[in-house]
Amino acid sequence: MVTISFQNKSLETIRGLVEAEAAKGTDVIVLPETWRGQKDNTSETLEGPTISAMARIAAKYHTYIVCPIDRKEGVRRYNSAVFLDRNGQVVSV
Repeated sequence: MVTISFQNKSLETIRGLVEAEAAKGTDVIVLPETWRGQKDNTSETLEGPTISAMARIAAKYHTYIVCPIDRKEGVRRYNSAVFLDRNGQVVSV
């Protein structure tokens, strides 16, 4: 298990860090709570770029990923931790 900590990094940079850890055979990867931000323009759906990118890594390396996002559902925003299984599927929010 690994927890990755960082500040003010792009999705692409973090994707690279997560993929490097997953490639080492890490079983569970946990990302920080507000790593994608919590402002009016940071919310996204479960089908958005963040979960899509992390789901591809989870599936490719068969690892679990806990990926917090500022989730948009309709007109509401939720501070959510999204749990991805080894197939890259959302199993819990």
